[in-house]
Amino acid sequence: KWQFRNRRWNCPTAPGPHLFGKIVNRGCRETAFIFAITSAGVTHSVARSCSEGSIESCTCDYRRRGPGGPDWHWGGCSDNIDFGRLFGREFVDSGEKGRDLRFLMNLHNNEAGRT
Repeated sequence: KWQFRNRRWNCPTAPGPHLFGKIVNRGCRETAFIFAITSAGVTHSVARSCSEGSIESCTCDYRRRGPGGPDWHWGGCSDNIDFGRLFGREFVDSGEKGRDLRFLMNLHNNEAGRT
């Protein structure tokens, strides 16, 4: 709530299927943010879980290595962002039905979050 204190935003604390309320049915900046941050969260969590060995179907991304330095030792395990994006796309985008402008906008916002 604090980050959006000067914007129109309703962030209820009650649990349930309607966590964000009716705002997800509107086409506004706040809705775009909800879709993008949700998609980003799924992508990040899955990518991180891969590198921690928590998901059997994926592993570290050994192709990505950080820059070396004299006092720096590479740990050898990067987050598997490619798997995270793929899983995020299949998981988050699967809830979108239809082919209207709202559908396309939601897919766009989901993709923005994964990027």
